[in-house]
Amino acid sequence: MVVVAIETNNQRGKAVERVTSELSAAQVIGPRSAFDLKAVTQVVAAVLVGIFLISFMAAFLPWLLAKAMTSAVEGLMHQVGFAQFRADNVVDWLLVFAVGLAAVAVFVVIAVVIAAIANGMGLLGMAAATQLIVTALVLLAAVTIDAVARRGRTAAGTR
Repeated sequence: MVVVAIETNNQRGKAVERVTSELSAAQVIGPRSAFDLKAVTQVVAAVLVGIFLISFMAAFLPWLLAKAMTSAVEGLMHQVGFAQFRADNVVDWLLVFAVGLAAVAVFVVIAVVIAAIANGMGLLGMAAATQLIVTALVLLAAVTIDAVARRGRTAAGTR
């Protein structure tokens, strides 16, 4: 049984060599190109499998996470101040988009202010330690303002 399997593999190997040599002799492809063709087919197959898996996950994950995402967004909107928010229609999701856009804009403004302060102090020739202290004081002021505003919203019941 083992001898037959070895002989069959040997016959297949000879057939592959024969086809490769025939293609090389006919100048269809070179002797190295036969190997390259096999490698290319393996790469193409791997790419197609990858595209299939990515497409499957892109189609499946939203369905799987729809309820969890909706709950997370509703919880976040309740924390931001929309106590009666329900993500039931497109208008609600547009509101979520607008709140997210506003949050990104605030973060960009904060980053620009910190960068402007750091750049200005660098242009003035201040020492690195002084620059770090001033930046820390600006961040401390921002955190204090946020804490006071949050305490005021909590006292008013808007959370």
